[in-house]
Amino acid sequence: MTSATATPTPAPENRTLVLYLRLVWLKLAVGSLFAALCAWLVAFVAPLRQAIIISWDGHALGLSVAGLLFVVAPTLLCIFARAFVRAPTALMSGALFWMFAATIGIAANVLFLLFSGDSTVSAFVLAAAGFGGLALAQALSPQPLAGAVAGGVFAATGLGGAYAVASVWPSAWPFIATDVAAIVFIALIIALRARGLVRSHEIYAERRGARALVDFGALYALGLADLASHRRAGPVLS
Repeated sequence: MTSATATPTPAPENRTLVLYLRLVWLKLAVGSLFAALCAWLVAFVAPLRQAIIISWDGHALGLSVAGLLFVVAPTLLCIFARAFVRAPTALMSGALFWMFAATIGIAANVLFLLFSGDSTVSAFVLAAAGFGGLALAQALSPQPLAGAVAGGVFAATGLGGAYAVASVWPSAWPFIATDVAAIVFIALIIALRARGLVRSHEIYAERRGARALVDFGALYALGLADLASHRRAGPVLS
């Protein structure tokens, strides 16, 4: 009598964790595209740009009050999130994520337009490609990607996109340098936060709804939130 060797299948808990990580990376890809859209609006919608940047005879002179508020908004949101967001809630985590995506897109582009005349739209698009590639890599892996692997996949996808753009438009190389620095910086953050992202699922998976958990995971992956202790996780929220 012979016995066939069964192909090992991932445990249900592991499949749930992998799905969670994939959804977090997809959320960040969509958030990066939203930030790119906000950056594009500042660069190409004249009334909005004029409301944020004070200019005279075509030359940028400084920021309006609204411009100053947009520039400091990502920092204020980061301070608030790290101080108060220690457990996933659908309302707070989701609102903070989209507010940060919008304000970082606007603030980064405003500063670059003001001081260099360049736009950061391409950097956010490349970041979206990096997160999309990371989500695909996680979908193909039955195990959570290690921090170094996750950061490497993100960097390879984002930098590959930058190289493709520069190959088609060689004159874009000087502007791509800023995008490359941004991709490398985000890749380092991902590598450092990947283990904690897995831990966030271990702590909150049975206590929080999927939407709240993914929104919180996206904030945590970017370094905008920290984990509470298991005892402080609290009751189930959707």
